Amino acid sequence: MQNTVTQLFGDSRPPAAASPRARVIAITSGKGGVGKTSITANVAVALALAGKRVCIVDADTGLANINIVLGLKPKHTLEDFLDGGLPIEAILMEGPRGVRVVPGASGIVEYADLGHQHQQSLLNGMQRLEQQFDYLLIDTAAGIADSVIRFVLAAERALLVVSPDPTSLTDAFALTRILKRNHYDGALHVLVNMADSETSAQKVYQRFAQAVQKYMQVEVGWFGHVAADRALVTAVRLQHPVILVQPDAPASTCFHALARRLENACAGEAGTGIAEHLRSLQPETAVDPASAAIEMIRNAQPAQPVAHEANLGELHRRFIDCIQDNRGSPEELVAAIKPIIDAYVARFHSFPLDMREAIYRYLEMADFPDHEIRSQVMLLEQLYEKRYHRPLMDKEDSLFRLLNQVRNSEPEFAETIARLQQSYERQYHPGPQEALQALLERLRQPEADEPDLAACIEALQALAVERFGRRLSPDADALRERIRALLEEP
Repeated sequence: MQNTVTQLFGDSRPPAAASPRARVIAITSGKGGVGKTSITANVAVALALAGKRVCIVDADTGLANINIVLGLKPKHTLEDFLDGGLPIEAILMEGPRGVRVVPGASGIVEYADLGHQHQQSLLNGMQRLEQQFDYLLIDTAAGIADSVIRFVLAAERALLVVSPDPTSLTDAFALTRILKRNHYDGALHVLVNMADSETSAQKVYQRFAQAVQKYMQVEVGWFGHVAADRALVTAVRLQHPVILVQPDAPASTCFHALARRLENACAGEAGTGIAEHLRSLQPETAVDPASAAIEMIRNAQPAQPVAHEANLGELHRRFIDCIQDNRGSPEELVAAIKPIIDAYVARFHSFPLDMREAIYRYLEMADFPDHEIRSQVMLLEQLYEKRYHRPLMDKEDSLFRLLNQVRNSEPEFAETIARLQQSYERQYHPGPQEALQALLERLRQPEADEPDLAACIEALQALAVERFGRRLSPDADALRERIRALLEEP
């Protein structure tokens, strides 16, 4: 009987005091598309390469991408364990270099709604994982939904991933505010992804850190950066961590540095862990995004509290009044509006606004800087390529766009064509006959005159001396006539 209970629910005995517990790290972001999952996978592999036992908890229950980044196909999820059919070890997927993955971790989010038996099973399962690994990396979803907040609250340290994109910083600000409201007492660090350099990444961090300190009195630490690197895109397509595909790539160097920094930061620490957090979790601690927004409106208008029976029209009117009366900073208003949109999307599975119209209105603002428009266009192209696994523009469209950009400058146009030709020759190594045809095509152009022919002959003579140690045997006049005859051929 005891063996049956242990198989279904895990050993109910408390862990031995001498057994070290895994450090629990949440890797999260306020905005999607900032590379959070790729960072989680590569940092995990970097830690494994350093001899650490690492387990990733896939907590992005809506878009579980960690298995894609690592090239894994899950057969079981945490639900299979909770149903009592499998031990916790049986649902773990094994990834590169021994990294393990807990797929489909939605059961942790729903802990407060589980029955007592399932709660005890989950507690014991998490305790066993904490005893078996050095690090549990929680790959959360993006945003400020309940699931994200609960997972971050369960971690003793959170890495908040941002990018240079201004909307990324705005959404990260909103996430930080929600964590403060929920009294998150772990260490919160900022990790800048897609950075041109460490200097530019530091500037992004400073801008964000100053904003949260000014408006929320929250301290966020600098954790590091990941370089913008095309090798990352290639690695995602191969479904393999870049740190293994291209170990010498700039991004790979950054991931090794992040792993070392994480080891140093966690040295000597002993947080409560996921299991202890779940044990203390009560239903009333859940975060309600919509009520958080209403609470902000109430705080903005203490003289006119919102009654419980107030209808949506009344709430809408008071919220508009709050904005028009210059109450609340832009960051505070964003932190109030975004949870309402998130709650709407969660209920109706669509956005409440026509996103195309919103984007057009946003980009057509007279004071919207050109570099921000370029940033938005690049982001859309990246999203298209990530979803459909092909570039937004095919080679022909890209070439035409490139040539049209220099159509008003003949020297630039000629230089572009020359670079294209050089690129073609480097990639395909054309034979002598093909190269001769290309040369003749150039010389057949109406603007080519006799000095051009003479220059071509001299270049060929110089090449002959370099290759064969002697000049071409035909005299210059005969060679010139031969070239002229070739040019006149149909």
